Amino acid sequence: MQEKDHDLARDVLLLALKADPTISGDLETVILRSQLGVSESSASAETIEVLGPVEETIKLMTTIAKAVEAYATDHNKYPAVSWDALQPMLIPTYTRELPQNDTWDHRFTYVGAEDGQTYWVISAGPDGAV
Repeated sequence: MQEKDHDLARDVLLLALKADPTISGDLETVILRSQLGVSESSASAETIEVLGPVEETIKLMTTIAKAVEAYATDHNKYPAVSWDALQPMLIPTYTRELPQNDTWDHRFTYVGAEDGQTYWVISAGPDGAV
């Protein structure tokens, strides 16, 4: 796989991911494949090798985002805290556990805007660079 494809996959993972219960994993895969410029029928083994961990990381990020969204439903704002401070706010009320690392074993980053109106769940992707 070309280096630019790995960079693009990382960039896709750096998107601010907010949970939307109406979006399925299949749609996320379609969006990701379109970002990578790959159709399902033309996906090579190398592309699938990258997409597997990407898809799994998206699922992990969605788990985190769903817990943050549930918190926001009760508090009318998103937590404006660090990753370490976020966990006791969400566990056990909004989730039993939070994934700590992406599929490349890089720790997730959470950034909550000070105004409580938005947040980002970030994965460093395959190369670990944020």
